[in-house]
Amino acid sequence: MLAQVALIAIPFLTMSGATGWPATTGDPGSKMLPLVLENLTSIRIGYGGYLAYSLLFFFTGCAALRAIREEPDWIGLGAVGISTLARCLGILRWLTAAPSLAYAYSNAEDSQRAQIAAIFDAINSYGGGVGEALGVSIFAAIWVYRIGTAARRNPIVPVFLTRMTFLLAAFMLIPVIELFGFDLGPVLMLTGTLFHFWLIAFGILMVRRGKSS
Repeated sequence: MLAQVALIAIPFLTMSGATGWPATTGDPGSKMLPLVLENLTSIRIGYGGYLAYSLLFFFTGCAALRAIREEPDWIGLGAVGISTLARCLGILRWLTAAPSLAYAYSNAEDSQRAQIAAIFDAINSYGGGVGEALGVSIFAAIWVYRIGTAARRNPIVPVFLTRMTFLLAAFMLIPVIELFGFDLGPVLMLTGTLFHFWLIAFGILMVRRGKSS
């Protein structure tokens, strides 16, 4: 879990200054495609790190369920698997479609650029919905909830951390509202921050448990 938190620093370090990530991920293609081309190396490194972070989430999620529950939790395992797949599908648009469209946009006539930007907007909107709504919100929240149900019956988990887990699971569902046309501003960023603080707290607990066993 602690390694998970460390990996998320890669996209922040490589892309926040260059492209304004993550605040600009929903910007229109007319703005984003030139930025993608100008900062292609940073984007590939940043989203490569983000992809590694997302893949690691599967192993982190399975290990956490195994550490806190005696019996297999198939709902939790299924949720972390679907969450990982959705995250990776969302990220891949920046490593595949976005560079190709950025090159096409830079070489196109003015009359064609609007069409290329519209294609990017559609892919970006769909990929964001899959990655963020399904991966980062819904199925990750189900996994966190399953961790909470196990923590409630596990004496090694402090009560405050169990309560925090249930609150986090509920809070992680809020960004889904954006699918229905509502702009929640920095809520997704706040949710991600709370999630990583929770990962740190839970990771420290697991490390201490490992040392005491």
